[in-house]
Amino acid sequence: MQSGISASKELVSQFNDLLGSPSTFGLLINIANEQLQPIQTLTSSPGSSFASNVDTLLTPHIKEKEALYIILRRYDSSPALVAVTYVPDTAPVRQKMLFASTRLTLVRELGSEHFRETIFATNAKELTSQGFEKHDAHTALDAPLTEEEKSLGEVKRAEQEAGAGTSKREIHLGTHMAMPMGEDALAALKGLAEEGGEGLVMLKVNPTTETIELVPSSSSSSNPSSIADLVQAISPSEPRFTFFRYTHTHNGSEESPILFFYTNPSSNGGRVAIKQRMLYPLMKRAVLEVASREGLNVDKKFEVEEPSEITEDGVLGELHPKAVQSRGFARPKRPGGSSSVQIHTCLTQYIPPEQKHHGTFKSNRTLDRAGHHRHHWTRETTIHQQKSPSPDPVAVLSTFYSTKDQKYLVKSVPRHSEHSFFRQDLLTPYVEYMATHPRSLLVRICDFLGASGYSLGRILRLAPSHHIVMENIMYGRGRSEAKKRGGGDNNNVDWEDWDLKPTSYFYPERDIADGALTSEATKSQLADEFHDKIRLDKEQADEFFRCLEEDTRLLAEHGAVDYSLFLVRMHTTTSTPSGSGPGQEPDAAAASSPEAVSEVVLEEVAPPTEGPSVPPGPPSWRTGIASADGKYIYRASILDFFWAKHKLQPMVMTVLIKLWNLLISKQGPMSITTTPEEYRQRFLKMCRSYVEVVGESSVE
Repeated sequence: MQSGISASKELVSQFNDLLGSPSTFGLLINIANEQLQPIQTLTSSPGSSFASNVDTLLTPHIKEKEALYIILRRYDSSPALVAVTYVPDTAPVRQKMLFASTRLTLVRELGSEHFRETIFATNAKELTSQGFEKHDAHTALDAPLTEEEKSLGEVKRAEQEAGAGTSKREIHLGTHMAMPMGEDALAALKGLAEEGGEGLVMLKVNPTTETIELVPSSSSSSNPSSIADLVQAISPSEPRFTFFRYTHTHNGSEESPILFFYTNPSSNGGRVAIKQRMLYPLMKRAVLEVASREGLNVDKKFEVEEPSEITEDGVLGELHPKAVQSRGFARPKRPGGSSSVQIHTCLTQYIPPEQKHHGTFKSNRTLDRAGHHRHHWTRETTIHQQKSPSPDPVAVLSTFYSTKDQKYLVKSVPRHSEHSFFRQDLLTPYVEYMATHPRSLLVRICDFLGASGYSLGRILRLAPSHHIVMENIMYGRGRSEAKKRGGGDNNNVDWEDWDLKPTSYFYPERDIADGALTSEATKSQLADEFHDKIRLDKEQADEFFRCLEEDTRLLAEHGAVDYSLFLVRMHTTTSTPSGSGPGQEPDAAAASSPEAVSEVVLEEVAPPTEGPSVPPGPPSWRTGIASADGKYIYRASILDFFWAKHKLQPMVMTVLIKLWNLLISKQGPMSITTTPEEYRQRFLKMCRSYVEVVGESSVE
């Protein structure tokens, strides 16, 4: 629970009475003695309408300075209830924070399935019959979609209509993924669950029709007798979901467990393969749930990339693990003078073993990688840097580690308000969004780790409890610098980077007493400023702005603010053409060829066959976009989208800044206290101001 407040027994009892009595119009609820307590039941007269009940029964109980929870019966069909949180602007600050942080608890404890919608009101006029009419008119408006989004929606509707009437069953994943499974596949799963049936069922996703299909099996592969035969039956070039009855002898007795193998080969490139790699990890859990409903109980699950990784010894080792003799605690070795340390040494001195928070997050890690195994970041790592103090007054240091191959960063997320927001509110939407937007500018987060228990370091705030693993947008810089020192072919590549945020907000370190109270070192940690232009052609600029619009819309919808655009610029000069001496300008045609420059530079800074720099098609902002004049290669990514306005700590900060503006000096909001949509618009305006479309005036 977000505030530690729970529903009382009296509230649960009166809520059950409300559900069973159609004549009961509503229930008023308050917070008393750290519990949700019922105040009064509103009973309607026969034949009265919702509008008349609101004006006659509800309005007299609405007060200008007192927060209130309201449950109303509004609809004839189930779910029939509406949950209203009324927090007036003039209510005491503590009451505002308490009611806002408990509103989700109210719905969750009473049962979210009973509520069709939740409403947050701050003005008494919103809780009149006219206020509800305005609310209905607003929700009935179509979403502001771009032409591309509208056309995509029409295509999806046409596909659904074309598939109507076929004998299929929908697989549902959350509220956003649905994929039908054919009856032949369902029958095969049911047959595998029965003794004596076929011992192998393989399923695949048809990316064109977006259906789960049964893979036809030949007579030689329908009943593999060993793991080696199974490996031969699984496609080495396409992903597969494989269910296999493995009959073998162990300790003198015959056993036949059901095994599940998810294979996703990385050797098959191309756009079609990328779409398949996005669909399969999202559908894995749903396929397992359908198999369970058909009576097929899976005893062991395996997830590998190549079928060749499946071995009989490995399977037997998982099915029948050998007893390991426990050893006493071994004190971890000190890192000493070496910059290379074991990441588990750094993290477990104060933190218990970490575990994933969300099963579907593994899907996001899978869909972008090529040959990325878990051991790439769980083994030896190198300390990359320690982040300097953040510009906000409640800053907590974040620590960065980089993997040994420099492809990934491990960043601590020490604030509870940040990691709880990402885990509870943004994680699932982020995964689903990234699966359908391969060219997104949002940083690729590959894993989210959290401590499973308490420890001395967490209690004393000496060690963070949560970490994220994300792609390193600076990947390749180390190779370039090494070649420079060694006199290699990459002497002409220089790297620059900027962490860009709108600087027109109120920054206490900079704006209070003109910054005289803060050291220059602290002020230098504020957002960077980019004193140049990103020169792009029109097609590049349009794609850049489109990605920014879509990505920031997702963040604003979930309340995120204070994110930044991390811009990397690789400066390159073409080799001097024949006939040109030192100091002379290179050939103009060569200098203005972004394709030629891109090929030369990306060959060094973005290997085309390894993650995280595998492009989802042509070169992207992840791998490097050549400027229109051919002088630079740019990378860009949106980072640090963990600060959410509806969490308790941000709400406290917002109140403090409002009091400062009211009582001391009107400076306006900080980037961490403004509204999500206002920050989004100012962020987009900043990004547009940095772009210059070649052949046109600067984009403002």
